[in-house]
Amino acid sequence: MSHTINHPTRKRVIGALWHSSEPLSAERIHGEYLDGDKISLEVVNYHVEVLEQDCIVKSHRKRATEGRQTERRFVLDGPRSGEAIRRLQLTSG
Repeated sequence: MSHTINHPTRKRVIGALWHSSEPLSAERIHGEYLDGDKISLEVVNYHVEVLEQDCIVKSHRKRATEGRQTERRFVLDGPRSGEAIRRLQLTSG
């Protein structure tokens, strides 16, 4: 767990999901919460996948609309998300 959440990009992804009131796509995390000039979308996708594999985030698929691909959106909802939130001290208690 420590190795997973101590990576700077993954910390920022977890923080973005913690502060968001809705599920976020990797594209939105990249565009709104990370410095897109220094971190590529592919790197963001990789780190979100690591968080999903480590049971910190879960993905939900948004149905495809005409001319658009199915979009994956992520939430802090994995069985280990509470532990990650505590370790990163995102809560006040």
